[in-house]
Amino acid sequence: MLNKEINKKLFINLKQYTNSKSLKELSVKLNINYNTLKGWARGEQTLPEYLLTNFPKDEAELYINSGILLNHNWGASKGAMITNQKIKEGNSDALQKRIAGIKRWHHEMKTKSPKEYSRLQRQKWYNLLKFFKTNKEIHAKSKQTLLKRYGADYYSKLGNKGAEHAELNRLELKVKKQNETLKGITFEVHKQINGCNIDFVYYKNNKIVALEEVVGLKKKKSAMYYDIARIKRKLSRIKLNVPLLISFEIQNQNWKTPKRMQLEIAKYLLDTGIVPIILNNTKFMDIKHELICNNKTDFIQIDNCLNTELKSNSIRSKANAQCESNKDFIESENIIRDILKEKVKLLGKKLLKTKYETYFVSDESSEDTVYFFSKKGFKELIGYGFMVKEMINKDLKVVGVLLEKDKHATQTDIELANRYVDKMYWCLDEFKEGPWRNGIASA
Repeated sequence: MLNKEINKKLFINLKQYTNSKSLKELSVKLNINYNTLKGWARGEQTLPEYLLTNFPKDEAELYINSGILLNHNWGASKGAMITNQKIKEGNSDALQKRIAGIKRWHHEMKTKSPKEYSRLQRQKWYNLLKFFKTNKEIHAKSKQTLLKRYGADYYSKLGNKGAEHAELNRLELKVKKQNETLKGITFEVHKQINGCNIDFVYYKNNKIVALEEVVGLKKKKSAMYYDIARIKRKLSRIKLNVPLLISFEIQNQNWKTPKRMQLEIAKYLLDTGIVPIILNNTKFMDIKHELICNNKTDFIQIDNCLNTELKSNSIRSKANAQCESNKDFIESENIIRDILKEKVKLLGKKLLKTKYETYFVSDESSEDTVYFFSKKGFKELIGYGFMVKEMINKDLKVVGVLLEKDKHATQTDIELANRYVDKMYWCLDEFKEGPWRNGIASA
């Protein structure tokens, strides 16, 4: 066996002689398994003599003479001799027969039904991978190990690190270009503050004067409010006494997201102390400039402008919501309703009116509870819960049911679900077997 330096030199020269750029390319040219070749290159396995035939005779002899004499038990498994002795001494007939039977089955299947054997082997590995992926005990153990080793904020740090190096999207590039007109103001993009990633952080005289988050519009109203819920949670963790801005665009009338919804979001943000910035409105650009540069803005003017626009869109909002309430249920939604009927007096879909004179519809309702069903994911359910609690009545109970299991919920999503949804069923099977069957029909 060669020492590490000589072994490394051997493979560098071997790649040069065979004109190979990598070990993978070398394995193809020499017709040797890549993993085997990798083991030789790392010094984990002894080199076969035939490998030296690729070198000039003098160089090959030099490598042979540089070899290290190995111990007589090099490569032996620890405890193998003791284990084998115990098997020989003990009653191992049944074990030997079982091993022989397994080997015979593999040999016969390979010979007689290679396609079926291949399918069974693939299925076996698929089942094993599925087990490791879905087993809660394994996930809990690995999670505990990571948190113990790297700290309780390991996952948030990991997400922030990825966000910090992410490329700017279309709206963020637009904001960056608009920011070039701000005089005496510098800014940073995707900056971490108190463990949170902020889209834009503004400075004046080396002091933070404002924070801004940029939101892309969604086609579903609930998905948009899910984004707002996440941003509100993030901003609440940053304890800085500076203006907070959330920017978005108002699209034209042909866009599927209605204009009234965007105005409603702007009004809600203003009521909660966050300044809404409509990127394609010059008036709001002036407001942003005045706010960041001079720390002045006319909130009453913004409020009046939004109220006027919302009132003109209120009638259309109610008409569209009423059309939504007349839609038929899909099959999986009927399954939920049939189960609920056993314990709850259902009142059907409910038209919900927000404090901004806008409307949306619940999928089902009872006396003090509204129910929302979603096939698209938990974000929609959290968004509806947010709208009910923040814009209608925080005492009105919300139950969400996912029709198909969504595996992408993060710890933040679970926290938001616990805050805005009184009871969340993360899949239809969980709802069917839920504790409400014992008499707890609502949250």
